[in-house]
Amino acid sequence: MGVVKEQKKKGIYGKVTSILDKETLLRCLLEEARTCSVEVFPGINVDNVTTGNDSVTAEGSGQTFSGKYLVAADGINSPIARIMGFNDNRAYYCQFRAITYHMKGVELPEPDAGYNITGFVKEGPAMLFVHKRATAEEYVFIVATIHPLIDLKATADYFMKDSFLRPLVQRCPDFENIFRQRQLLQPHR
Repeated sequence: MGVVKEQKKKGIYGKVTSILDKETLLRCLLEEARTCSVEVFPGINVDNVTTGNDSVTAEGSGQTFSGKYLVAADGINSPIARIMGFNDNRAYYCQFRAITYHMKGVELPEPDAGYNITGFVKEGPAMLFVHKRATAEEYVFIVATIHPLIDLKATADYFMKDSFLRPLVQRCPDFENIFRQRQLLQPHR
């Protein structure tokens, strides 16, 4: 946050955030769980959970799993927690949705800074974030919104068009090189 040159003068106290690579974090957590003899069953859509005195049984995707514990590692709005009644009194306000691309061939004026732009499409507001990946010579390009009707891919395409970027480039010429020589890789959801 703020002017990059001024923040750099403050040394480590000028840093307001750090970025970790989610892919690396999740891979390390999975490896650690497996070294502790934890069985992980990805891709199972749990539709029923029953508990016993010292056991729990989960059913889903045509399979049944029994054990001493069931970890609901299925997101902030966990269907497993909902099935078990844990979120009955929880208020739901909105859903933060995002589509993420990795970009190569980008030269940011300040490689260690993050960029945040709020834009509007016909359906409503969306945000664009660009920052360097923690573990690769790539940048992360994220389009996010809480608006339920916004098509994230179409919004990402719109944000990449010259007609959207031209006013930004006129106000801040540094933005021009950010998007002109990019190579978008596959989206990561």
